[in-house]
Amino acid sequence: MKFSTIKYLLIASLSLILFSCSKQEQSDFIPAGEGLLSVDFGYDLDPISITKAEDPIFAINIKDFRTGVIVKQIPYHTQLLNEPLAIRIGKYIVEATNGEDVDAGFETPYYFGSDTVEVVEGKGATAQVFCTLANVKVAVAFSDAILEHFSTYDVTVTNTLDSLLFDKENNSRDGYFKVTGELHWTLKLINNDGEEFVVSNSITNVQPREYYRINFDIEGETSVDDGGASLVISYDSSVNVKEYKVDINLNKSAMPTVLDASGASLNNVIKVPQGSGVIGLLNINAAGGLKQVFLSHTSQAMADLGIPARMDLSAVAGTTYSQHGLTWNNITNGSNSATIDMRTLLASTLPLGTHQMRVEVIDNEAQYLSVDLNFNIVPGVEVTIGSVDPWAHFAYVNAQYNTDAVPEGLALMYKKSSDSEWITYDQEITFNGNLFTVKIPGLSPLTSYDVKIVTTKEFDDASISHFTTEDAPQLPNMNMDQWYQDGSAWFPAPDAASLFWDTANGGTSDYGYVPTVREDTHVVSGYAAKLSSIEAKVLIITKFAAGNLYTGSFGSVVLTGGGGAIVNFGRPYTGRPTGLKGYVDYQPGIVDNYCDSQFTDLLKGKSDHGQIFVSLTDWTAPKEVNTTTGNFFDPVNDPSVIAYGSITLTENTNGYIEFDIPIEYRDNRKPTYIVLVAAASKYGDYFTGAVGSVMYVDEMSFSFD
Repeated sequence: MKFSTIKYLLIASLSLILFSCSKQEQSDFIPAGEGLLSVDFGYDLDPISITKAEDPIFAINIKDFRTGVIVKQIPYHTQLLNEPLAIRIGKYIVEATNGEDVDAGFETPYYFGSDTVEVVEGKGATAQVFCTLANVKVAVAFSDAILEHFSTYDVTVTNTLDSLLFDKENNSRDGYFKVTGELHWTLKLINNDGEEFVVSNSITNVQPREYYRINFDIEGETSVDDGGASLVISYDSSVNVKEYKVDINLNKSAMPTVLDASGASLNNVIKVPQGSGVIGLLNINAAGGLKQVFLSHTSQAMADLGIPARMDLSAVAGTTYSQHGLTWNNITNGSNSATIDMRTLLASTLPLGTHQMRVEVIDNEAQYLSVDLNFNIVPGVEVTIGSVDPWAHFAYVNAQYNTDAVPEGLALMYKKSSDSEWITYDQEITFNGNLFTVKIPGLSPLTSYDVKIVTTKEFDDASISHFTTEDAPQLPNMNMDQWYQDGSAWFPAPDAASLFWDTANGGTSDYGYVPTVREDTHVVSGYAAKLSSIEAKVLIITKFAAGNLYTGSFGSVVLTGGGGAIVNFGRPYTGRPTGLKGYVDYQPGIVDNYCDSQFTDLLKGKSDHGQIFVSLTDWTAPKEVNTTTGNFFDPVNDPSVIAYGSITLTENTNGYIEFDIPIEYRDNRKPTYIVLVAAASKYGDYFTGAVGSVMYVDEMSFSFD
């Protein structure tokens, strides 16, 4: 088959015109030390061309020769047709491009040319830029015999950077590839009986401006003045055509095979215990004779060792990477068997984790086999402890087994580091795949422990994990037995210097109101806290004030903006309690204050709501709450909240009841602050509740189990 070639020539001159002027002349026209860049484009068509092509548009980049920095960029050369461009004297690289430089794409030719020019004041210079196809063009064609006898026929072409699929929809299109020196194509055929055939091959020494047309068939039936410089750009759209005709013999030898000598299946993720040296000896068989074997990978660890992302093993010595534990043998043209030995690489060189590789085999009958390998390198013991998360009275042990099934005799054992006898964990272990988590109960706070997981195999004491449990701190005065009085105001602490809890008393007592007081008689033990919701009048402002108790400090009363208060929520705390226990007596009134309309339908005429809640956060300072600006703390949805628990009371408890609030953790962050609040009116922050609601709180404590 003969191919016609279209040759398109465009000649452009860009004149860098430099003037030698007096100082007055230079100021009138161009600055000293600069020249003018002019452009004049034209084109001419080769007489063998049938159809005139559209005028190509060039992008012009002018770069500083020394730094490579673009000093002038003209996206459309037509911008330079009528006006010269001022440019300083110097040495430049001038580049002209047409199209987009993609890794691979259909109908995406990319033309490029460059030259170097030195613009010297008072002398002419010319840059000759010849633009040609910078990528490689590929087209495929199928014979009538293939179209007749095969229901599926497609070709995948790759340059190792990207690939294009020439299928029924795209087989008449031209593909363009960035030049990497190699093209690899794979033909997939499915005949009318459903049988599949795969044929593959490589084209090497691929150069820019080449055009590979691959035909598939089956055998048989089956001048410049001084003071200026000019730039001449010529454009040529022709390519060097190389036609390949591939005759496909469907009566071939057996397809090549790749098998692991250990018998491990290569179809799934393969676990490789460190130090084992068993997995990774690949046996390659090719009855049709080997032509090429490629090894590629996506492992950063292998890249760090200097192992290329893809290499032709038939072109590289088999001992090139032997120092890293990778060798190959007998990968020569015509060989029927060969090996790739990566046992040491996997067992001793690469780090823990998954490493993905691919082996591609091409035989002398153009048969292609691709095998994807996923090696998961795991510790060389049957069971591994990944991490331990110790709390005050228990610890979570996160582990995994590294065998195909749960190892025989798997058991977890633990002890205090100071003891000699091990305790065997006697609860059932639940597995999630090969992962499992065990919760060891009954531990002591601030104590060092050892833990190990054993099987019937001999145990290595080097695998013992050590951990220390956390503290189990209570808050000061959680039993509400310590109080002091400042004037009429009560405060839940032995003295002002020890204040951990606070109330609104510091802001209201000056105006004759004390919502929270020490309770002497109605108690569980010792003293208790009595919280009463009231209506307080401060100067001309009357506001609903909920009786409350909280960890933090009172800030100030705000008399502007309708009135309110500033409160600093939170005290430093690093424990991880699992529950809050205590006693509460709640006597709600009927809601008669609803400053915020959102609570009108919810509470109007109904029983008030009392609440006790605890939030653990990762703050670095207390949280300022300002009721006048709406700057509140959301103990449930604030992203700083690590754990939260609460109880809401809506009915009269008719005396003290015991409460036990579970504290739910959202993640394993360690707390830095705690907010514990008790309020006779849950929505007191919004000045909503019932005057006369009363809450008694006594004998609170944290649990850590």
